[in-house]
Amino acid sequence: MNESWTKFALTLGGALVVAAALLVVLAVLIRLAARRSRTAGALHHSTRLPVRVLLLVVAVWASVRSSLPGGTDDRAWEPVNLACRIATIVAVAWLVASIALFVEDLSLRRYRVDVADNRAARRARTQVLVIRRLTLMVVIVLAIGAVLLSFPGAGAIG
Repeated sequence: MNESWTKFALTLGGALVVAAALLVVLAVLIRLAARRSRTAGALHHSTRLPVRVLLLVVAVWASVRSSLPGGTDDRAWEPVNLACRIATIVAVAWLVASIALFVEDLSLRRYRVDVADNRAARRARTQVLVIRRLTLMVVIVLAIGAVLLSFPGAGAIG
């Protein structure tokens, strides 16, 4: 039992080191891109936390999968795998929603409502805000559906 926990700790540490290295490489690439474009820096700022959470969840899941003492067919680890799968789905949905919100914010910046003749800008702003709400609802519904399909037997009901 103690040997399996040691293997898990070593695997988890290795996975976290790999995830940290990926984050450093990604941060360097984004900083290089941000020198040429302010949009890349703003995208990095809005998606920094979801990317970190996603990499952390994937690292933990990979370490759990690779250090299973009874192999991947062990039923005792199935709840852990299910929790990791659900966390991955939620993290991906959070990242997709962050990117969608960033793109919608970019489109909102194009229209100024503080000028005298702002009818077209207010109209476009209203349309973008409606699209924003619809986008978030679609991402949330798809994430909930994916989470529900992760449970055994839920596919038959769906």
